[in-house]
Amino acid sequence: MYRKLLTMLVAGVVLMVGLNMCSGGPKGDEFTATMIQSDGTQSLESKFLLKGNKYRMEMNQDGQNLVVVVDQDAGKTWVISVDDGRYMEMANQDPVSLMNDPFQGLKYATSIGEAENQGTETVAGMTCDKILISANGEDMMTQWVSQELNFPVKIVNHVTGGFEMELSNIKSESVAADLFVLPEGLERMPAPGEQRVEVPDWAGDLAEAEFVTPPFSKEMAAGEMVKVKPVAGKMFQATAVNLLDTNMAIVVVPFKNGRPLVSPYMYTMNVSEKGAGATLGSDETPYEADEIVVRLAGGKATVEGEFIETDPGQVVKAGGEYRMQPEAGTKYRTRFVNIGTDEAECTIHFFMGGEEKPESETGPLSFRTFTILPDGRARENTWAPDADEVVVRVVKGEMLIQMYQE
Repeated sequence: MYRKLLTMLVAGVVLMVGLNMCSGGPKGDEFTATMIQSDGTQSLESKFLLKGNKYRMEMNQDGQNLVVVVDQDAGKTWVISVDDGRYMEMANQDPVSLMNDPFQGLKYATSIGEAENQGTETVAGMTCDKILISANGEDMMTQWVSQELNFPVKIVNHVTGGFEMELSNIKSESVAADLFVLPEGLERMPAPGEQRVEVPDWAGDLAEAEFVTPPFSKEMAAGEMVKVKPVAGKMFQATAVNLLDTNMAIVVVPFKNGRPLVSPYMYTMNVSEKGAGATLGSDETPYEADEIVVRLAGGKATVEGEFIETDPGQVVKAGGEYRMQPEAGTKYRTRFVNIGTDEAECTIHFFMGGEEKPESETGPLSFRTFTILPDGRARENTWAPDADEVVVRVVKGEMLIQMYQE
């Protein structure tokens, strides 16, 4: 029910929040409007309401009445299913928002990109400043900011292939404050980052699968499995070479307490030619997983497994720091693993010549702040830092921090 909502609907509302912040806020801080969002293949009409720094969108999708409320001051987004009395809560800086919300991309783009005023155009009956945001010679977003409202009434996201949002029927009118408060009595649903991955049927046979120690080479048939114990500072990698002229599929997925940490379907590779190979890996640490499962989902193959050395990492508690000196022009993979029983949070900072680089070059701190749930949860990012030192500061909790070359 929520997948399309999160990738299209919530994105549109939070996108408006970010643009309001970037544009300085409307002169009148209350209005209602009709919002049309389109990704080029489908469009959605909804009612949009603004009151100060809070936003609400009401829509009907596939026969379901849904409401999205964004409280920018509290840093929270609520997705409410009106018909069944359930809701989902997530932080505005949640990984789902970072990956799926155009707002997050826009906020980051406006902090590091260049804005070019391209004159005025009329949108929704209002005179608007047309502003192009670009970075490194690439067009990122265009927004049409109403001179009357000092608020964007149209946005085009060039990076996502032309996602568009446009407001119409704008009315400056009073909006009730209780529309932006989460109603009592609703049932809370887990946010995407909190949802447990479905356990596949074949997981019931895991107890009978043998543990193997890399490096190993083993001929396997469809349905066969082996298990590997994760090792700190080492990434496990398995390569399967197809022995037949039919389809072969290999699965490599980390497990903890008998449950997969990620969907096995997302970590499956298929090849159909004899002699063709497929390689998959897992860099989960012993804090995150207690076993890595290698399964041949179809066909017959020779499977070779090995460990590849990575950064063993450093355990850092709240108030502590992790420091490293990157090589210029090199991509690094950073992993933050929560090894405590409470929520953990850290911030990442970039230095050059002993001075911290300004947000105009690194983006706002909110985009370099990472909150990780407990019980071995992890966050990872890829960086190519233009800096001679990277500092990770742990704000709360306890985490294992790893940073190694891609």
